Amino acid sequence: MSKNIFFVSPIGSDDSPERKRSNQLMKFIINPVLKSLGYDEAIRVDAVNEIDNIDATVIRHLEQDELVIVDMTGHNPNVFYEFGYRTALNLPLIPFISEDDDIPFDVTTLRTIKYSLNDLEKTESVKKKLAETIRSLKTEIDNVEKDAPLKTNDSISATSLLSIQDKLDEIITLINKRNDDEIDKISEQIAKYSKPALSDDAQMMQTFMPMLLKNPDLADNLSRLSDKFGNK
Repeated sequence: MSKNIFFVSPIGSDDSPERKRSNQLMKFIINPVLKSLGYDEAIRVDAVNEIDNIDATVIRHLEQDELVIVDMTGHNPNVFYEFGYRTALNLPLIPFISEDDDIPFDVTTLRTIKYSLNDLEKTESVKKKLAETIRSLKTEIDNVEKDAPLKTNDSISATSLLSIQDKLDEIITLINKRNDDEIDKISEQIAKYSKPALSDDAQMMQTFMPMLLKNPDLADNLSRLSDKFGNK
């Protein structure tokens, strides 16, 4: 297994808020902790200078790197995809999310770390928690490698692939559910202010029905009139 640390996050364009947040998270929290523990800086896919297809590069890092750190802030679908893929492989992963955001599904058992980039004291606390988590995972990794070194090429069995698909389907369903909820809200608002035009027959029924219910004899009179004019 590669000793690299792979960082997955929304990165956006050069001047986007997503890129700024990702850069700050690496600069002020992740890389300082990695350096203090003797690791190289984290690798983010936009900084990888390789000829390979970008998707293949991401998958290789997800499969082979010693640790993957994932920032779920913003509920980015690509991030969720990579999160699910790594999780399905049962390889070490540390989820991050901004304290201002909600965890979209239950990852509490995976040591999710909430962070803030606007409070120095909170930043130091997050760095401490990240260092403790990495040390714990490093111990687990070392124990696994002693007992049975991982062979990446043999690690993805048919069962693993099915597990990956199941988790990805679950993530996609959650994303779609979020979109469906928004669509339902919009539809409800539109329904309040727009009603389909009634046909002539429907308008007539809407007008005469209350009168007919109150005066049954009126129905007989209308019927005779209809027969009279219909026979002409």
